[in-house]
Amino acid sequence: MDGIKLPQPEGWDDKSMIAFNARERPESGIVPNIVITQDSFGDVAGETPVERIKAFANKQIADMKDKLPEPVIHSQKLIQVAGRAAAEINVSWTHGANRLSQLVTFVARNPSQVMICTATAAEAEFEQHQTAFRQSLQSVQISA
Repeated sequence: MDGIKLPQPEGWDDKSMIAFNARERPESGIVPNIVITQDSFGDVAGETPVERIKAFANKQIADMKDKLPEPVIHSQKLIQVAGRAAAEINVSWTHGANRLSQLVTFVARNPSQVMICTATAAEAEFEQHQTAFRQSLQSVQISA
């Protein structure tokens, strides 16, 4: 949000997010979107950033399988984003009467924080938005 600043209260965690929606509502009624958040690695162990991001992604996949209705993990792979270790998960699941697909990318921001980018669209329309999703992710800039 260009031009808007809010001082972080002392002792509070920054849970800021970046969220973008496509301008057009597709036939499915599900507006494609990209949301970026950050979180701590918590108790996830790993000697290197690659080991840590892999362990974090595996923990998240277990949560997806446990909590999402009818989840299907289509792919998972280790990649790099902004020169940092990252894990990419392509998952689909049922949301009400719709089937959603998501490209979820976990990026090791630093030793204690992970950036999470979630790109979502209706499963039937996901393929047509993948290029925009991937281009956005590859253009992200991460400071220490």
